[in-house]
Order: sequence, then structure tokens, then C-alpha cells
Amino acid sequence: MKNLLIHIFIMLFGMSATAQCEDFSRADKSEYLDADFFFYQARFTEANGILLGLHKTYPENPEVSFRLAVCQIETSGDKELATEILNFLLHRGNKESLFHLGKLAHLNYKFVEAISFYNEYANLEERELSDQVIKRHIKIAELAQELTNKPEDVLVKNLGAEVNSKFAEYVPVITPDEQEMYFTSRRENSTGGRLDPNKEFFEDIYYTKKLNGVWSEPTNNISDINTPTHDATAAISADGRAMVIYRTNRQLTGGDLYITKKLNDKWSEPKILDENINSEFQEASACFSPDGETIVFSSNRPDGYGGKDLYRVKLLPNGEWSLPKNLGSSINTEYNEDSPFLDVDGRTLYFASEGHNGMGGFDIFSTIKVGEEHWEIPENLGFPANSVEDDIYLSITPGGRKGYYSSVKEDGYGGQDLYEIDFIYRQKTNLIIKGLLVDENGSPVHGEITIIDERNKELKGVYKSNKISGKYLLVLHPLVNYKMIVASSDKEVITKDLFFEFPEENNAEINLPEIVLN
Repeated sequence: MKNLLIHIFIMLFGMSATAQCEDFSRADKSEYLDADFFFYQARFTEANGILLGLHKTYPENPEVSFRLAVCQIETSGDKELATEILNFLLHRGNKESLFHLGKLAHLNYKFVEAISFYNEYANLEERELSDQVIKRHIKIAELAQELTNKPEDVLVKNLGAEVNSKFAEYVPVITPDEQEMYFTSRRENSTGGRLDPNKEFFEDIYYTKKLNGVWSEPTNNISDINTPTHDATAAISADGRAMVIYRTNRQLTGGDLYITKKLNDKWSEPKILDENINSEFQEASACFSPDGETIVFSSNRPDGYGGKDLYRVKLLPNGEWSLPKNLGSSINTEYNEDSPFLDVDGRTLYFASEGHNGMGGFDIFSTIKVGEEHWEIPENLGFPANSVEDDIYLSITPGGRKGYYSSVKEDGYGGQDLYEIDFIYRQKTNLIIKGLLVDENGSPVHGEITIIDERNKELKGVYKSNKISGKYLLVLHPLVNYKMIVASSDKEVITKDLFFEFPEENNAEINLPEIVLN
């Protein structure tokens, strides 16, 4: 039945497209058919490039104009051009324009006007879109209105021209000390200098370092990382010594996740992650757990709930990764979930979703792990962290007091930009606790630190010290009695009581005396 419906759609689509371009030249007719194919595949960037050219030649053609307007909306393009086209078409009887004028109003934060357009469209006797689609967009507009009316106590700031450019920048991954950042960009100096079918440069990974509080000029001159194909950031480990990247194959027919390790301040040749992570489907984003023994990644493999889902694998004693496990229906929806990030406590997961209650496009959510495999209902980070555009690829600094992510905003330099977000309300409530585990000889110890809230005996986090240095980092709250349980194989178990006063200054860090495990 499904194949029959697809066949009928292709027949109708072909006849419709042919009828709509009878007045075109032979070359332009071929271009239009290509654009129409991309349009109905929801490949709006590819369709947009062709339609812009056709619109200049055939400005009165209603089908070219309508598709171009939709593409401008879906690619965060020229909203004024889209508005002009849709109003023109509406006055000429194209009622489908009502729905897309609603989307434009939403993108301009005019949510009441957006809902009005959606309702007017819903009342049409004949329309292309279903009641379900219309109701979903009305719900998104209502929630966006609610969130913007109650903004969170956060500060969102563009990283500026030192980092961003007129090209797209996205997927920032940052070292725990917040001094080094890697990100993906499509700049004209990309390795190989190649353009994709959308006339965009291939992706490269860029590196910048903070010097006296200012980010240095980004460079893509990173040993063994960038190639003439697409290379993109995905994740960096808690110690900053391992990085997961996404790389396409030479034929550009697919891509996989790779891992590279830093040895003597130089990144090793990336090695492809095994088949329990990579598949014939798309896996392009991932994150490490703080101890490096779990990877959470996104995939559109068919055994999920729909679109991209989040999965996890665990490192086995033989050095291989376990079979993947879907994170479940509390996180994954019929739409896309992407860009996971695990906080230093190993229990707080940030991710982007199109399916949970959001403001439009991708919104960023957080959830907390309960037990071994269950997650709380995700919470929207609110406005202005989230917006009506895609907000995605959040990396959080230890303690969750600051983050870096990708978004499209009015103050941007072009396409997606990198933004810094300060969670002001966490600057005094989230304490960074640092310490060191050693043995009786003063050598570093790799141990596990369990934190229990003594008020309700609730598990607050399981942390692990660095395998090489023995250092650990905890995130705790002031005015709470905690029990700290430190354990390591073949060593004594140590229990300590912890209590911290409210800090006098923001972003407080507390250094504990070293703990000796005999």
C-alpha cells in the first residue's frame, strides 16, 4: 500500500510539475523540475538556489514564486522577500499562502498574528495541509508566546567577529577549562576549497584559544583532522584529550563518526568508531560521559521512534563498544532529537528536539537520569536561550553556569553563529568542587565518588577522578548536607560529610584537601 501511494504521488507530481513549466525554455524547464524534486524532498537549500535564478527570469510565475517563498522561510533566508511574494500570491487567490504567512509572523515573534493566519487557513474548505499540522503550529505559537512572556534569567551573547563570519558556524565543543574551542564552519579557506551542490564550502573543523579573555583568530590548520571532504566537530572528552568528529567518505555518499586522541599536543589520525555506533544510516552528533565510558549519539536508524533518536553505547572491558540502546520515549519523539551533551555529573543530559514542547525548529532541553536507564520528562531551557529559529549543539561548562551553542539570530554575521549563554541564576547556586585522589605514596588514583543528599538520601551524582591525574570535579549546591563516598578497586572506602555556605562571589570554586586511599 505504501509503495503504491508513493508511486501515485510520483505520477501526480510529475504531471503537475510538467504542466506548471510549459512556458519555460527547455533548459529552464529542466531546472524547474530539479527544483520541484528538491522541494518535495524537503531539500529546501538545494531548491532555493535554483528557484532564485528562475524567479529573476519568471517573476510572475506563481509556482516558482510560491516555492521560493517557502524555501526562504525554511532556510532562514530573506523574510521580507517571502512576505512580499506571499502577500502578492494571496491577493491573486493562492490561499496556501495563509499558512506560510503564519510561519513568517511566528519568525517575527508576532505569535497572535501567526495564530490568526493559522486559524484562517484552517477554516478553508480546501487546503493541502492537515488539521494535525495546523494544530501543531498553533500549539508551538502559543508556547512561544508563553515562554517569551516569562524570560529566564540568562544572558545570550554572540561570540563576535573574532569567531563568527559570514559563513555558517556550528557545533562548538569546548575544553572543561573553557580555554580552547573547536567548531565547524563552511568558510572559503576550507581544506580542498570545494563547493557542494548548494554552492556552500565543505565543512572544516576550526580551533580557537582564549588569550587574556579574548578568543584568538580561528584556524583550520589542525594536524590530521581536516580533509578535502566534510569534517565536522561532534564531541570532546571531559579531559580534553579525545574528540569525536564526523567525516564523509571520499565518494560523498555517506559519513561516519571517528575518534581522535591528543598525544603530545597533537591530534592523532582519526579512527572510525565501530559498527555498534556507525551504521548505513546517519550518525553525525555525539557526546562523551564524564568518565569517557559512555557515548550518546543521534541516529535516524529505523528502529527508533521517528526522525533522529538518541542512543547510548557503553565501553566494554575488551575495549569495544556495547550494542546501542535507544534512550526511550521520554526523550525521543516522532520528530528529530539531536546534539546530546552530558554534564559533569553524568546524569544531566542536554539535547535539541523538534518534537518536545518548543518555540519552533530545534529547541534545547535538559533531563535528569533516574536509575540506570530512565529519564525525567525533558524541560525546555526557555527564552531567550531558545528562540523561534533552530537552537542546537549546546556544550555546557562544568557546573552548568555557562554554555556555547549554535543559533540564527538578528545580530548574527550570516547563517548559524556561535553564541555564549550565561545561566545567571546558577552562578551562586552551582558550586564547583575540585579535589585530588592519591594513594599512600602520593600517586594519582582513579576512583569513583558518589554524592548523596542527606536530606532525602537521594543520589545526586556519580563522579570519577581522572585516570592520569587523579583530579576530580563535583557540582554541588550551598546549604545542603551531602555524604561523599570515595571508592577505588583494592583500596579502602572513605566516607566524608560535606557542607558549604552560600558563596560571597559568583562562580565560586572550592578546593578540597587531597584524599588518600590506602
